[in-house]
Amino acid sequence: MRFYPDLAQLFLVLEGAVPPVWRRVHVSFFSKLGGLHRVIQAVMDWDDRVPHRFILAGDILKRVAPGEALDAKRERNWRLDSAFYPDKTFWYCYGGTDDWRLRVDLEDYVDGEPHWR
Repeated sequence: MRFYPDLAQLFLVLEGAVPPVWRRVHVSFFSKLGGLHRVIQAVMDWDDRVPHRFILAGDILKRVAPGEALDAKRERNWRLDSAFYPDKTFWYCYGGTDDWRLRVDLEDYVDGEPHWR
């Protein structure tokens, strides 16, 4: 039997913002990036009117190169836990020319009681 954490605590930082703009959120560790997109839109009070993309630092299965952006179809099926490889960071860019670049850091696992999956 293996145990997995219930929630991931994410720290979202809008790069280059003065004063600093950040959010801390808890999401299911097994949610998809498409779901995280909706969470980010809500907590940043954005309206999803412009394109977005996730940029990953790499992939344990070598499905993406470091710095490669995921298209919308792959993002819907990409699990959050696999996006944090090899580092505990990736980026969410919002706007046609990456007007807003949000760094997504995995801070911690929360909810003390891991569940059996």
